[in-house]
Amino acid sequence: MKTICKVSDDCVSILDKYQNILHKIDIKNIIDFEIIEDVDYIEKKKSTVCRTIFGGLIAGSTGAVIGAVSGLIPEFKEKKTYFLEIICTNEDENLFLSADFKTLKNIAKEILKHMN
Repeated sequence: MKTICKVSDDCVSILDKYQNILHKIDIKNIIDFEIIEDVDYIEKKKSTVCRTIFGGLIAGSTGAVIGAVSGLIPEFKEKKTYFLEIICTNEDENLFLSADFKTLKNIAKEILKHMN
């Protein structure tokens, strides 16, 4: 579900796509906030058969062997997920938001601007 975060002078509101308030935190109740980066490594899928055939077409039997072997060596792709954790005086109000880094950075800047 797509949500929107709106920061005003007195509160941080989480809205659904229809602008209904899902969660609301008073700015004065926010103690701290931080952006957290979570990194996962996902193994890339490789086709040994395709690599063998392609290697064979390019460089003959030697290419086929190299293609097959290269398909056996695992490769990993890095996947980053970002969260904005908002810590409040009341633990029940604590909030985790997930979005791209730029969006979370802008939200954090807005919260900081309204906290001061």
